[in-house]
Amino acid sequence: MTLQSLLDAGAAILREEDFAAFTVERIAGDCGVSVGTFYEYFPHKDAVLAELRRRHSTMIAEVLADGVAKASHLQRREAIRCVVAANVELHAADPKLHHALTVKYRDVGVDVTDKDATEVFLATPAHRFVDFLSEQPGLSREQALVAVKVVFIATESLTHAAIVDGTLELEKDALTNEIVRVVAGYLRSLTAESPAQEYATGWYRSVRLHAWQWAGVSRELLEAPLNRIRDASGERRFADKYDTIVAYGPGHWVYEFSLSADQVLQQGRAAAASGEPKAAFTATMQAAMLYTIASYPHLPDVRSREALRSAYAAYSEAGMLLQTPLQRWDLEVDGVTFPVFLHLPPGRAEQPSPCQFLCNNRVCLGAVW
Repeated sequence: MTLQSLLDAGAAILREEDFAAFTVERIAGDCGVSVGTFYEYFPHKDAVLAELRRRHSTMIAEVLADGVAKASHLQRREAIRCVVAANVELHAADPKLHHALTVKYRDVGVDVTDKDATEVFLATPAHRFVDFLSEQPGLSREQALVAVKVVFIATESLTHAAIVDGTLELEKDALTNEIVRVVAGYLRSLTAESPAQEYATGWYRSVRLHAWQWAGVSRELLEAPLNRIRDASGERRFADKYDTIVAYGPGHWVYEFSLSADQVLQQGRAAAASGEPKAAFTATMQAAMLYTIASYPHLPDVRSREALRSAYAAYSEAGMLLQTPLQRWDLEVDGVTFPVFLHLPPGRAEQPSPCQFLCNNRVCLGAVW
């Protein structure tokens, strides 16, 4: 117990005081033993610091190795989250001591032959990441090793900034989300994974990224709600499907896409008020599409129907900004009334023109015919 007591006393000094207070006499005194007893366990004070650093580095490597092991059966983004969350919790457990051992007093008069946390981690659990990246198209094992080092060091820096230094003002969950975005984006750029591939698994709905972009919604506008849905922590109907949050609110598919649509619609209205019709039209049309995505796959629930009504309203509002304003007709088929929007070419409002039907539901289109 005396060995551990000396280490605990040394750690307490490092947490709260300058290195000048880290003396043999002070460590022994705080531990309640004589200086002679101290020398039975350590040859000098630097040996205490070295042992504290060795144990701390080993603990970091073990925690991260456990995180990697738990992540081995998960999808890529969730695997990243698992390891990042473990690292964040590790730093949050004892931030003052972590800072003292890894930053503040890392090189203070100590000749430490043991590997530090980075080296230990890269020599053990990280090889699994290296193996995974090496299997990706266009990435050699040497490049994969460099990538893992970059990821680890970047993660450490961001975590230190938020938890140890306080220069990055983020709570643990928000910090984890931001680091996951950074790492996932970096790895995606290395492995030539397209955005569509990133959303190919883990979703109940089919995330039709390319089709929605083709319809006029920017990738940035699409990824913002998708990331919020993926990062949400609420109860899910299916644990392995991001977009199955049960409660309507943050993380719910309809809620998040409607939220983005609301924001874009307000931007469109602001542009219209400022005399910028083109910008207003673009934003309002994007809002209409985001509301439509919010209702997707157009289930007959209250929230989805509300989103679809908002889509119709935004689409109609955008139509008023066209050179030839949009006309809205209400058609009735089999006793059901639904809106139809008619686009007429400029200058040909009174002449016969070809007509093309577009709708978000093939059943509706079949009913029209």
